Amino acid sequence: MAHRRREVAGELCILYHEAIRSEVANATKASAKRVMPSRKLDEVDKPTRKAFFAAARCCIELEADPREYIVAQFGMWREASAFYKKLLWPMPTHLGTLAARVRFLQHKAREEIRVDRVCEVEDQDDKRRWFVEERQLKSIARMQRRDQVDVLTEQPEEFSRDFLKHKGVWDVVCDLWEERQRS
Repeated sequence: MAHRRREVAGELCILYHEAIRSEVANATKASAKRVMPSRKLDEVDKPTRKAFFAAARCCIELEADPREYIVAQFGMWREASAFYKKLLWPMPTHLGTLAARVRFLQHKAREEIRVDRVCEVEDQDDKRRWFVEERQLKSIARMQRRDQVDVLTEQPEEFSRDFLKHKGVWDVVCDLWEERQRS
């Protein structure tokens, strides 16, 4: 167990410093290699090393991948940065706390919700499946002050083949659509 915790702590330390490097490079538009060197667990001071061991304990207990754990921490702090309108990053001492566990669990819950919301196109009913292209059709027809059928027959390249079939104009516009798709 102690060996596993040291291994995870070392990985968290490297990932943490890489994430800080990346955030600094993004914030300053500088090269990430010039910003700061990546550090290993043996290169940090004793309180920081202790903080990474506490974070490793959290990772092991939550059965979390260290990379995902760090991504969750930085993601939640990034949201706080946007809310407070100032740049905030987690410190190593923040990674092993109860709040860090909560941040990770919230991140996992959000990821699961996001994945659950994605559904296959075939699983959607026609109204939901063609929602974007219907809006696009209505928008073009309104801007050009023309009938939607005229827009579909004169500008078929703006829409997908399946949408044109759904609207019942594919037989009329198939040659024009294929020609314009090649161009």
